[in-house]
Amino acid sequence: MGDVFGQLSRVWKELGASQRVSLAMAGVAIIALTVGLLVWANRPRMQLLYGGLDSKDMGEISKAVDAMGITYEIRNGGSAIYVQSGEVYSARMQLAADGLPSGGGVGYEIFDSGSFGISSFVQHTNFVRAIQGELSRTINQINGIRSSKVLIVIPENELVIDGAEKKPTASVFVDTGGRTLAVGAVDSIRSLVSNAVESMNANDVAVVDNRGNVLSEALSDEGTLGGTSSQIKYRKSLEDYYTNKVESMLEKVVGPQNVVVRVSVGLDMDMQTLVEEQFDPDVQIVRSETTDENQIISNETSRASAVGEDANTGGGNNNVPDDQLLSSTNETKTTKDTQYEIAKTVIETVKNPGSISSLTAAVFLATPFIDDGQGVLQPQPRSEEQLDRIRLMVVNALGVEYATPEELEQKVTIEEMEFQTTDLTEVAGGFDMVTQLPMVMDLLKNGVAIGVSIFMLLFFFRLVKNASTNGSDQMEILPPEQEIGGGPAGVKDATPTVSPELLNELIKQNPDKVSSALKNWAFPDQ
Repeated sequence: MGDVFGQLSRVWKELGASQRVSLAMAGVAIIALTVGLLVWANRPRMQLLYGGLDSKDMGEISKAVDAMGITYEIRNGGSAIYVQSGEVYSARMQLAADGLPSGGGVGYEIFDSGSFGISSFVQHTNFVRAIQGELSRTINQINGIRSSKVLIVIPENELVIDGAEKKPTASVFVDTGGRTLAVGAVDSIRSLVSNAVESMNANDVAVVDNRGNVLSEALSDEGTLGGTSSQIKYRKSLEDYYTNKVESMLEKVVGPQNVVVRVSVGLDMDMQTLVEEQFDPDVQIVRSETTDENQIISNETSRASAVGEDANTGGGNNNVPDDQLLSSTNETKTTKDTQYEIAKTVIETVKNPGSISSLTAAVFLATPFIDDGQGVLQPQPRSEEQLDRIRLMVVNALGVEYATPEELEQKVTIEEMEFQTTDLTEVAGGFDMVTQLPMVMDLLKNGVAIGVSIFMLLFFFRLVKNASTNGSDQMEILPPEQEIGGGPAGVKDATPTVSPELLNELIKQNPDKVSSALKNWAFPDQ
């Protein structure tokens, strides 16, 4: 350590005034820059606490954070508040306990205060406001949404229903910051709102972004598979199902990453109702049978009288015989009425949309390679018999119907080709930019600070070395012994003589110091 300080002291003494000032200024600048970089690298990292806040929420949150004694910064034009990364979660829990942020509206806390004597209209209005506020707070938690506002219209109950039944509707305004919201996120908003309000349908929820685009228009449909978006999603789900089914099977045969399958599904989206009546004249069925039976019984009689004196005078034996049967009728009538019905079969068939009308598949297989015995892989295409067997497996897995071999080849095509073997780094799934970005920025910040500090130190030592070289380049020109003209040998000339031979010798000995030597020789007083 003493030798180092001693060398630095000798170097400092050999420097000129201007060199000392330049070196001192460079050293101070390097030290100041190094200290500044270290301070910048070690400053506390600020992390987003809440973003997309309105002025009311921002004022309340900043006041609450200040009361907690937490250092904060307001950015993004007063709509975002940042705190130190280690205090984010504790601050959020404390603010949530205080009901912040309120999301620019009230929630169910509106019923915390007393409502004695309040009218039914105000009670209904507060109920709607509470639902709107709670839905807005929930939607704000969806990734990609900065803020939202929900408007709900719930019809009042009427004693007399006039006209069609009125259903509740809703409108949702979302601020995405200029970004495009995914279709799945829009559908989740519609489902969230429609399930939070009684008797509300998802098609009655309109979602609009801050650029004036109606995001829910593409999702609106009427009935099952009635809309274009529903048909596309249904078709995509079927194609993915069949594709995964075939690929997973062929990968067991040809190996992973050696097969690509794409299945196309044709759908019949027509909805039909077919009513068919069939009559069979050879089959008669008794529809009704009526039997009417009548029985008529009639008897004709006559009373007989006496003749002679006794009958005329009334004397004698007055016994009169009984009535005499003159005629008798007994008639029975039976009437039978039978009605027959011809056999009839009524078939009503309802055909729902979504039936598969066609099914085709395209299969790409990687060409296999074999070793030719010299360590070189050569392509070995499969035979036609092998391709036909693979095609038959695909047909059986998909359930494709065909009539001729030519039709089979049109519905299931199989091609062999060399696949791209360049290894590509999978970025998705291996690195989450959103969650890892703060850590990477910290590492880069510390690395840059350390790198710049090392560079400045090396630059400083380089300046010291150059200054030391410039101050110690005092070469003494010692020419070889020369005889003074006519003098005895061994007598040296007091004044050295510079000759081309001498310069060449000096250049060979130390080329770096030639310029300094020449300067000192030419200007000895400087």
